[in-house]
Amino acid sequence: MAGDVSDEGPRRHRFQVVAVIDRFASWRRDTLVKANDGQDVAVDLALGAQLLTGAAVRAKGVGRRALTAYAEALAAAPEASRPPWRTIRS
Repeated sequence: MAGDVSDEGPRRHRFQVVAVIDRFASWRRDTLVKANDGQDVAVDLALGAQLLTGAAVRAKGVGRRALTAYAEALAAAPEASRPPWRTIRS
């Protein structure tokens, strides 16, 4: 975050706020909460695989291969297994 403030007395100011949603981080957080609560996360795992597949399409080289591998692991993960995304660092 950055910004400049001047102390030139009262006057009209204009500013802009820019925000970005980290869809993977939001998905990961929500899915972990559900999984830790014992809820069915089969649909969430499929959605996560879709997010990672989409990111893999945009990535290059090693990143593309890693994202593809994580997407395949999520798509193949049995619901009762330990989710593979716990090893992904945000």
